[in-house]
Amino acid sequence: MSSNLFSGQSILFTVACGHPKYAKQAMALAMSIRLHGAQTPIVLLSDIKDPEIEKWFDAVVSPVPGVEPYLQKVVALQTTGADQVLFLDSDSLAVRNLDELFEKLAGKHFVAMGDWITDGSYWGDTKSNLKKIGVERIARMNGGFMYYERTPDGQKVVDEAHERTPDGQKVVDEALRVSKDFDKLGLDRLVGKIHDEGCVSPAMSTTGLGELIPDTAGYSLTPWTCVDVKLDVLGGTFQAVNGYRGEVRTVHPYIYHTAQSGWDLRYWRAVREVVTAVEKGQQLKLESGRKMTLLQKIARRSRTILTTAYKKIFLKGF
Repeated sequence: MSSNLFSGQSILFTVACGHPKYAKQAMALAMSIRLHGAQTPIVLLSDIKDPEIEKWFDAVVSPVPGVEPYLQKVVALQTTGADQVLFLDSDSLAVRNLDELFEKLAGKHFVAMGDWITDGSYWGDTKSNLKKIGVERIARMNGGFMYYERTPDGQKVVDEAHERTPDGQKVVDEALRVSKDFDKLGLDRLVGKIHDEGCVSPAMSTTGLGELIPDTAGYSLTPWTCVDVKLDVLGGTFQAVNGYRGEVRTVHPYIYHTAQSGWDLRYWRAVREVVTAVEKGQQLKLESGRKMTLLQKIARRSRTILTTAYKKIFLKGF
């Protein structure tokens, strides 16, 4: 499968398959991205048809047949012609302009948030998984944020006059291969399902390709890896103290990724604020010079009296 959709461009990419609630969450993500002024096209991969949701995206593409639902995250190079892809889980919200991230990530080929580990637990006992996969370290990553490129420079890669698969595509291809024989090649399943982290992590580990960026870089964070979380999507604030991977730092990420929307009341409050702000904004009309109704005149007069009293009490001389 191939497409010329957004050929050579950068895209923001999210997935919403199955239950309609995921498409609604993807819509809230798109709203938050728009509110902060990003100009990068937003692409939704979904099997859900809803014109009210689809209007928030620059394009909607269908899932790739034969690819596991969780692995649809890495098929943007197949379903579009984009050269730079920033994937975000649909249960995320943008608090800043995401266009800036493409400049920060350009040339990195494949990126995920995380670190390399040699012991502990990550989708199973790490030492057991090291032996199973045949590697010395495993990528402990968060699949809610991934960046990948078609090629380093948007052109075909040629090595000694022979085309070769770019590094970003190599990680994607290997992750898809792992998914086909998951129980032998991947990590533990997620409630019985083949999932993206269980495939992408071994792919990065075995190929030695891709880059893991620490949480303290401030790109995306999940609240359960933090304390003292402050979130104001409309005000452009997501602040938290993160120490999940060892280094304790105050971080100001671009993206709030709940990863626990079933019980994250903070997330749903933010979604409500975003949706309400958009709805109110859409109702605004420019009607300069129109005569006020009697009720509008009374309301303005009342506000004038209150404002005058406030200034006299608290701002003498103004």
